[in-house]
Amino acid sequence: MLQKHFFCEIFKSKDLNDDLAKQQYLKILKEKVVGNPPIFDLTILGLGDDGHTASLFPYKDINKNDLIITSFGKDLKRISLTPKIISASSEIAFLVTGASKNLALKRLIDKNESPRRTPAKLINPDSEILIFCDSDASNELPI
Repeated sequence: MLQKHFFCEIFKSKDLNDDLAKQQYLKILKEKVVGNPPIFDLTILGLGDDGHTASLFPYKDINKNDLIITSFGKDLKRISLTPKIISASSEIAFLVTGASKNLALKRLIDKNESPRRTPAKLINPDSEILIFCDSDASNELPI
């Protein structure tokens, strides 16, 4: 199991640059999680009302070979896994609640939706993605 406190400490130092933060994060992952890329048994993701997930925000370029990214979104500096490492998970589930997520959820399940606008669509595992949602989030969906 990854130690929660490590991730809380990554940006505590004001002098830590993004590249060093990514290197430290990746080092811990490779020590604690097997596989190349590291493979999680289960990844549970949220879905933002703008279609973002795991700090992957709309209209931001992501190097498809990177495993870790840093970004800034919703007024926070962030560090996260990329679609490459998330998609390698054995099982992936989205947990989506609230009426504000209705449009984002519609876009997530739309086969024609652009991943640039809805980055959650960048998550493409070999297995089926599970979506757990409440009635507010799924209102008017064909499910």
